[in-house]
Amino acid sequence: MSQKQAEALVHQYIAQAFKDPGSVQNLQIGTPRMSRVGTNRTEWLVPFTCNAKNSFGGYVGNQLTIVPVRFGPIDWNVAAYPNLYELQSAYEGRPNGF
Repeated sequence: MSQKQAEALVHQYIAQAFKDPGSVQNLQIGTPRMSRVGTNRTEWLVPFTCNAKNSFGGYVGNQLTIVPVRFGPIDWNVAAYPNLYELQSAYEGRPNGF
């Protein structure tokens, strides 16, 4: 997956998943990485950080989100990982180490 493809997927994810996609600030998209799922499947993991408004209209601060990408398009049935704790091994514990 190229960086350009990853950027397009992140923008698509933000448009569909965020309460107020127009409020996104400080968007930084990391390098996509391939990860093995189980023994015979792989997926791409695309990390990004941004600051956006929540349901109450307040900014939440920069948050790391990792979007799993399977078979090309985003698998919308799989929720994006909301923080690094769930995928710490995939990113070697480097929250700013895109």
